[in-house]
Amino acid sequence: MDSPIGSSSDEQIQKLEEVFSQMPTPENDVIEKLSEELGLDTDQVKIWFDNKRCYIQAQSDKEERENLRLENSRLLLENLQMNLELRNHLCATCNPEKHRKILQDLQNENAILQAELTIISNMHDHLKENPERYLLLKHHLRHYYNPSGLDLDLKVECDHNFPRLNWN
Repeated sequence: MDSPIGSSSDEQIQKLEEVFSQMPTPENDVIEKLSEELGLDTDQVKIWFDNKRCYIQAQSDKEERENLRLENSRLLLENLQMNLELRNHLCATCNPEKHRKILQDLQNENAILQAELTIISNMHDHLKENPERYLLLKHHLRHYYNPSGLDLDLKVECDHNFPRLNWN
């Protein structure tokens, strides 16, 4: 930083820098002592400290703006990349093979869900007719392979007090 004090000597600047490194905002008594020691007016010393703090803050702000600019650029690139990936993933006319694969996966998942729904509906019908059949269904359900990992155990007590649902 250039000397804001007109014709200050290197020794004066060095002493001001030394005090600034220990206390960036000195009290009035320190400023008065420094002004006497350096042969400067107290206003000159106060202005030097104010300018030095402003300079450091400006440097810090400049660095922060640069970091924010870089982060903004990084986020912009990430956003563009995500948009491209999304467009490639969803655009059926741009990528019909990918569309067919997604459609086939959804159809397979739908078939699995329909099979599970049929099993659950059958279990419900059996329970609706006779709740004691629950134990028998629970036994058979243990042998059912469930690729989706859904828990199909109804956890219903076999008494006549459980609530009956109308599925019709």
